[in-house]
Amino acid sequence: MASRRTNLIGMVVPDARQPFFAEMAHAVERAASERGKLVLIGNSDYVDDREVHYVRAFLGMRVSGLILVSQGPSQRAAEEFAAMEGAKVVLLHRRPEAIDDVAVVTDDVGGAEAVVRHLLEVHGHPYVACFGGPVESPAPGDPVVTAAAVAEATAAGTPLADLPPVGRVTSSAVHHELGPVALAVVKRTTDETAPLAVLSADIVVAAAPQTIVPASAGAAAEASSAAATAAALD
Repeated sequence: MASRRTNLIGMVVPDARQPFFAEMAHAVERAASERGKLVLIGNSDYVDDREVHYVRAFLGMRVSGLILVSQGPSQRAAEEFAAMEGAKVVLLHRRPEAIDDVAVVTDDVGGAEAVVRHLLEVHGHPYVACFGGPVESPAPGDPVVTAAAVAEATAAGTPLADLPPVGRVTSSAVHHELGPVALAVVKRTTDETAPLAVLSADIVVAAAPQTIVPASAGAAAEASSAAATAAALD
């Protein structure tokens, strides 16, 4: 009985609050409902540990299928799939290099060609201009590392992709005065004064960090919670 699959489908997304992932999750839920399935959704928040947590939890529930929208290479998630024999996994939106399962990915080049052809042939526009962000704009999910680690890896000839990230970019934009800016979640143990860098595609983007939520905030919240729990037990 323990080996039987349930009518549940697990879905892990970086952030279900973002419109793109919200629409994606809604479409998956609608399709699953038509087939008598229920969808469980977990938000990885662009953090590898959370992604692996939900992958392990959903597979442990014996879901009939798992849909993973991964923010990048996920060797640990691949190991979880390998350990769970017979797990049905579909990668959505992106195919991490570490995982070789069925994938449904977006065709950015084909989509751009279709849009331009539509504007030229159907609407008769004489030309089309495309405005994109700077080449060095970080993307959500890009790993954040310390500049010191980049320097050491470069000197030693070590691939930068092997550097352990201290955080992940959650969103980015182009400020009218500052240029490319990004928000990132960084480990509390990271030195707040240390220069950072973002590994975006094949380039290294230097970052001048500015702390928005200090590391002490989390510690204070945990201490307050512990104190409240102790008081309740008394």
